[in-house]
Amino acid sequence: VIAHDGSSVWIVPFSGGPLRKLAPYDNKLLQLAWSPDEKTVVLVGHLTDVVLVEVATGKIRTLRGHTDALYTVEWSKDGRRLVSASDDATARVWSVTDGSSIVLRGHDDDIARARWSADDKQVVTASFDGSIRVWSVEQAGAKVITEGASIIEEMTLSGDKALIKTPTAIARWDLVTNT
Repeated sequence: VIAHDGSSVWIVPFSGGPLRKLAPYDNKLLQLAWSPDEKTVVLVGHLTDVVLVEVATGKIRTLRGHTDALYTVEWSKDGRRLVSASDDATARVWSVTDGSSIVLRGHDDDIARARWSADDKQVVTASFDGSIRVWSVEQAGAKVITEGASIIEEMTLSGDKALIKTPTAIARWDLVTNT
């Protein structure tokens, strides 16, 4: 179990025993995500950096590139890449190995969600500008699907379908046909 007290992230052992400080995080923590092998946890929130923590050793790595707070982060299935969504109107696809990133730019407002497609070949982003974009990780550009003037607050993917929630509606989009 992991706990956050406003300045640090702590591990609470299932079997009992003392709390162990995992990492400092002195701002609002919005999400943490375990790597597929459960050896690393990534922390994002009101800091501009993606923070990777090796659970066994406490070793911290920081991925830098965003210029504003981070809303979400998600691991690829193989654990070699991350996708992050930021208040700076960009998403980034990160190489965990070397810390490099590809910037996904094109939304006109905060990107609240970024998710991997089922095959990890595409990233789907949802923005407060009322659109979702489908980005190929292998080539430039994005397919744009507009939900209208409403901000997109939540997004989940299931196969080739995106389920999105705005303040007033829920919509389901087919990412292949744009319908």
